[in-house]
Amino acid sequence: MAEDNDYIQATLDSIRRSQVSKFRVVLLRESNGKRFIPIWIGRFDATSIISAIECQRIPHPNFNCIIWLTWAIIWILGLRQFKHHPFNLSMNFKSRFLLANGTEIEQIAITGLVNDIYLAEVVLATTSGFSKSITLRPSDALILALRHNKPLYVLRKIFDEAGVIPEEE
Repeated sequence: MAEDNDYIQATLDSIRRSQVSKFRVVLLRESNGKRFIPIWIGRFDATSIISAIECQRIPHPNFNCIIWLTWAIIWILGLRQFKHHPFNLSMNFKSRFLLANGTEIEQIAITGLVNDIYLAEVVLATTSGFSKSITLRPSDALILALRHNKPLYVLRKIFDEAGVIPEEE
């Protein structure tokens, strides 16, 4: 990712429900400012974000059992890479899987805006010093930040381009 001074720390201000569609709007606010950026997300992502805020864990089987079951299915189906498997694993599962294997989250940021679609990245580091940046959806980045108590950053040029200041009432 870019230099630290190119990023602004953001906080979750609110999640709003659209009156005309099934989507939700997440409002991220710059930590030391008045600007907001609106990010449209699906209702299931909104539910995950709300459960992360409330520190709720969705009941699930033993985590080690899930890992072995997932690897068994991948082996049986002959799949070699996660990107080809037919299962949509939740962000909570994915992050717990990575962290259980000695990976740490270094930085989470909203890094792009292309055709009104936000892009995010998470920088992961292993205990051996290997570091990798992975592109993900902004809703997943927010869930990661909330679940793992990490700050969320937004590229300054995104706030400059898409940031809005609400009107005083």
